[in-house]
Formats: sequence, structure tokens, C-alpha cells
Amino acid sequence: MAPAAGRLGRGAALPRLRLRARRARFHQIIRTPGVVDLVVFGGEPARLDDGVIDFLRSREEPDGIIEARPLPSGSAVRVTDGPWRGLVAILERRVSARERVLVLLDILQRQTLVEMPETWVRLA
Repeated sequence: MAPAAGRLGRGAALPRLRLRARRARFHQIIRTPGVVDLVVFGGEPARLDDGVIDFLRSREEPDGIIEARPLPSGSAVRVTDGPWRGLVAILERRVSARERVLVLLDILQRQTLVEMPETWVRLA
């Protein structure tokens, strides 16, 4: 098996396999301690571009773990989904128990506090 490209957390690994050897080595990956299953789409294991793997590796800690670091309050964020998609807002705070955020949006010349899923905002 090729060396893991990086750990994402418990039970997640990004193995690099040659296309010819992929099917023959899936059972080896599944039997790796801590690995539960492969991510598959349409019955085929998901493939990641090397650029995606490099991006993830650049965010690894020395122990191989990638930590989620929430955006700090006061950050300018761009709304990427939902009815406010495309607007820039100010992150007020996270509502972590619900995986949501409160942002300040300029609506009708007023700053309005709007709650939305955390996945809808990215650093502007």
C-alpha cells in the first residue's frame, strides 16, 4: 500500500494508489487499523486530485491531524449558499451547539443580524 497522504481525523486516511493497483489494494486499506470504510460514489472509490491532497497536507499538524479552526468573530465572510448567497457580511458569533452562525448583513441600509448554517459562510 502506498503511504497515506495524510490523516483527516479518526478513521480517515488519503491513500495514493496507482490506477492499475487500486482494486487489488482496497482490501488492504479497509483492513488498516482505525479505517472503517472507503468513500464511494457510484460504487467506485472517490478520487481526489493531487492539489486537494496537497491542500489538506498543508493544513496538517505535526501529528497528522487537521484541526478545524472556526473563523473569529468580526471576520468579513462571504455567504456562499441560501437566499443571501454572494453577499459579504460580518461574523458576529457562532451558535456552536446548532452548527450555525450569526452574521451582520446590510439589508435595506440597515445592519441586520441573520442566523444561517455555518457551512454557508467562507472567509471573504
